[in-house]
Amino acid sequence: MAKVWKPVRLWSFLGVLSLFSIVVHAGGMLIIGPVPANTPIDIVANVQSEFPGATYINGGTAGSVTASTFAPNYDLVVLLQPVSALTPYDVPSMDAGNLAAVMTAIQSRSATAFVIFADSGGTGRPAPHTAPDTTATADLVARLNTISGLGIGISAINPHLDDDADQLLNASTPFSSGFSSLVRGGFFHHLSKVPALNSLYVNALPLANPAALQDGVYGVLIPSVQSYGGSGACVMAFTDLTLLEDRAYLATNANKIGPPIIAAASASGACGLAVDLVPTISGPSAPTVGIPASYTVVVTNQGALTSINGTVVIALPPNLVLEPSVPTGCIRNSGTLMTCELAVLAPGGLPNGGSVTIPVSATLSRVVPGASIAVAVSGVANESNTLNNSTQVTISASSGAITGVGTSVTGVPTLSQYAQLLLALLMLSMGAFHFRSTRASNKPRK
Repeated sequence: MAKVWKPVRLWSFLGVLSLFSIVVHAGGMLIIGPVPANTPIDIVANVQSEFPGATYINGGTAGSVTASTFAPNYDLVVLLQPVSALTPYDVPSMDAGNLAAVMTAIQSRSATAFVIFADSGGTGRPAPHTAPDTTATADLVARLNTISGLGIGISAINPHLDDDADQLLNASTPFSSGFSSLVRGGFFHHLSKVPALNSLYVNALPLANPAALQDGVYGVLIPSVQSYGGSGACVMAFTDLTLLEDRAYLATNANKIGPPIIAAASASGACGLAVDLVPTISGPSAPTVGIPASYTVVVTNQGALTSINGTVVIALPPNLVLEPSVPTGCIRNSGTLMTCELAVLAPGGLPNGGSVTIPVSATLSRVVPGASIAVAVSGVANESNTLNNSTQVTISASSGAITGVGTSVTGVPTLSQYAQLLLALLMLSMGAFHFRSTRASNKPRK
């Protein structure tokens, strides 16, 4: 007899199942602040307004942030990182052990994205601020470089220590979609040596040289593909907490900070943007022995970020030999191997949808069943998907005068005209010898 579930047991089972689904992936957001959530400080209240519904943890208490803190697999973790003692402007420093736990969580991608609001202005408050303290900025720079390896530095541009200033969105980076055209901050230092790609907010536009490392950077975005070699979480960082203080927040920044950051951390947001190079090869699958055949290799960037480098390796089977001349940007390493540098073939890089074409000419010397031409792309910066970086095409050979492109005909070995003549003479000689031997054996004995 089938067991009948009582209503209480059934609802208990469904409750456990629901709880399990929440534990497996809760999503949502987490704010790690320096003080309790109900502390009457403007930045604490305003950050909760920008990220509504987020869980709040007091990171100022030692041991309050551990690996288990990130077990719900948050979509976004917001970190307020002040540096100085509680004053009318500042809040306590974040506990060092908690910061270490956050760095470990970034490295292991325990959340999709992290955003850091760092108090880079330093601890010197008495006006005028004649001796700016860069200790906090150096700490942020060290953390960003540990995460990305980009080599970011501290800017020599005069810091904003006594005034507020608008910081402008660098719309030329693909990460900028959805972000406000400007935000206002104050009492901060800028960053330097930041790639234009990662420079989200800057002190001046247009960029003097978009191809160069940027100075005067206020906000950066490091996508997942650049975080800890592609295994870490996306990181956004601002060199300022003042943008969350009432004087800047209420006048300029309200509802302009959280929404674009939340969007960037989403599945289709800026944090997941990457390069995605896909090679293809076309040409005759049944070339004629002894006649050069033309093949075309095309490498296309299907990712959102512009690809700036990469090596294409084209490997031929032993029976298919490259012609001596190869395209510019390629090297004929051997009779069956050619390598091409995408930085030479596409000097300006490959944007989304961009492609390069590599012509390949080779001659089939003999038939080897199952032989194939292989193409692979490697050494590509900012690429997250490498599963589609290679392809191959199997070739056979046409026999006789058959030269159909794409016809899968298994060729039959043939001989040259001279070889055929030699074989005919040999067969005639063997026939004459056999005839003489037969005739001699049939003569009557005397």
